[in-house]
Amino acid sequence: MRERIWKIGKRVFDVSRHGLIMGALNVTPDSFSEDG
Repeated sequence: MRERIWKIGKRVFDVSRHGLIMGALNVTPDSFSEDG
């Protein structure tokens, strides 16, 4: 398997051996429905 290394700031992540879940959460007032 190909080695995959992510360098983010001072941290290094080896994502070739472990799964990685990333996401974004939108919490701005206009992202919520008034009707539920």
